[in-house]
Amino acid sequence: MAARFPNDIYQHSLFSAFKAGLTSSTGAPCGHLTGYGTHGLGIFPPSHPSSSNSSYNMLLHDSTAYVLSSSGRAMPAPRDAVVPFVMVTRFEPTFRYTVKSSQKLQKTSLYDEVFNRRADGRTGGNNSYMPFQVTGGFNTMQLVGEGDALKQVEGTVFGIAVPRWGKDISGEGSRCCFLGEEEEGGKRMGGEVVGFEVGEGATIEWAVCGHVHLGLPRGEEWEALDLP
Repeated sequence: MAARFPNDIYQHSLFSAFKAGLTSSTGAPCGHLTGYGTHGLGIFPPSHPSSSNSSYNMLLHDSTAYVLSSSGRAMPAPRDAVVPFVMVTRFEPTFRYTVKSSQKLQKTSLYDEVFNRRADGRTGGNNSYMPFQVTGGFNTMQLVGEGDALKQVEGTVFGIAVPRWGKDISGEGSRCCFLGEEEEGGKRMGGEVVGFEVGEGATIEWAVCGHVHLGLPRGEEWEALDLP
């Protein structure tokens, strides 16, 4: 199924269902995700071959799916790897903003400094889903599982800002992942973002989602969940 409209979000399962333990009986194979969009976020269960006892993130960036390990590395995801919770969109940014030299823009201030302050009736806000991307240099980048923040790194952050009312559906807040520039030997840094500070000249792009398409799991494990 191809995404008909840019920036619509196609989601499989509920974030609350994943947190409640629905991680193995159903999901979307990575090889099928590009039928729904070019960019996205997902979570692999602890049973994924690349993980030991924790969940691993999946990042779909420019139609390529990556497994993001707890060691801060991004690796191409197998096409048959199943993602039990995933959000995908055909990302075509409508708004663009370049960080000025005097700014120290952090992840926590994206809403106030960019999405809302420059709102003109079309840019979204507190009640809209908004896919976004930050590209360029980062003064600092703190990833989940990494002790010290990375310093002066180049790469891209992709995320989806979810409004408060959608927290049980999609997970609340500006959840996002980092993909570093390709290094010698094809290696890349990557991981779920805790926080960052963007450098001068970095570009922030975003759009407002008009439709969220939700696909629900099936089966006894799904029906047995006591969801909020």
